[in-house]
Amino acid sequence: MPKSGKSSASSATRKKHAKRAAAKGQDDDEPVEQLPPEPRGKKGKRADKKAPRPKVYIPPVKPVAPRRDPLDFRGLASQLPADLVVVLRLLGKKDAVTKGKALDELQAGWIEKAKLETSAEDEETENLLAALETMLPVW
Repeated sequence: MPKSGKSSASSATRKKHAKRAAAKGQDDDEPVEQLPPEPRGKKGKRADKKAPRPKVYIPPVKPVAPRRDPLDFRGLASQLPADLVVVLRLLGKKDAVTKGKALDELQAGWIEKAKLETSAEDEETENLLAALETMLPVW
């Protein structure tokens, strides 16, 4: 009993079998009409593809120059007291907690001290005020 439904043969196989059946049915005197071969699917698709792009040299991205520390390139690190240089370097960090601590230390250790000692006219007060004036471009 034949199976009902579509056969598992491909369309090309069915065409081939149809040609053979037609050839058997005809007389041997008549030549068999041959159909031109159809182009295969993959070759036809490759012809439709675009040509590949030519390779072009793409230069690498130049690295960004690192940001210079204003204390170093202005020469202020040698002019300011070491404690103040440490506080100013902490202000240059990214972390918010570190910046907050550095601001507290700057205010408590340097600015408040300068406010209290402005009434006194001694050499230490003048050095403190001079250091604070020198560090202003950095801050």
